[in-house]
Amino acid sequence: MLVSCKTSNEQPQYKSSDLQMELARGDVWKIEICELVPRRGEVVCDVKYTKFYTDEEGLLMSSISDFEEKEYLFDALREVGGENNTIIISRNADNQMTDMRIEDSQVWDSYTWQYDSLGYMKKRSANYFEAGQSIEYIYNEKYELVKEKIQFYCHEGSEDITREFSDIAYDSYNNWYFRKVDECTIKTDDYTSRVKRSSKTYYELRRIYYKESESIE
Repeated sequence: MLVSCKTSNEQPQYKSSDLQMELARGDVWKIEICELVPRRGEVVCDVKYTKFYTDEEGLLMSSISDFEEKEYLFDALREVGGENNTIIISRNADNQMTDMRIEDSQVWDSYTWQYDSLGYMKKRSANYFEAGQSIEYIYNEKYELVKEKIQFYCHEGSEDITREFSDIAYDSYNNWYFRKVDECTIKTDDYTSRVKRSSKTYYELRRIYYKESESIE
């Protein structure tokens, strides 16, 4: 795993609002979130998303990053046969991302974010064609992310997903790099009124690359 070599007990603050969204302190230039997956008798790291950040301000570089919102927007663009795939990010007076969409006028899928008074992300909403999703972010008294409540709905039914985080390990910047995820899903079919419950446990690894020092594996 990749962690910082920095050994100081002094904890840097968030360089930008975008890095605060990721709960990543320090001079970060790249973040990878991976899920540890058993495959062919060994555990491998399945990358879920990768984000790059600018040198000067620490803001998300959407053009070269690979993350969930971008993937869904590009999928919507392909559905309508659109051509302009420029990601448009709107920001508020505190330079926090408030809206993300694709410039192509045929695609109305979009994402919005809400924040609390300290600048921590409290909710993300997504609007798709005939569907939608919201994620509520829940923190403890230290503002460590301990739970996510996800709601998804479409014309066929809905899903309620709870992800709880535990066994969290931190690096010298006080950034998490490993956590256990207990996930519970309740899926409701609107046509049959059937409710299906399922649960699983897995582990996530976060690789953080810092600019001011070498990362080690």
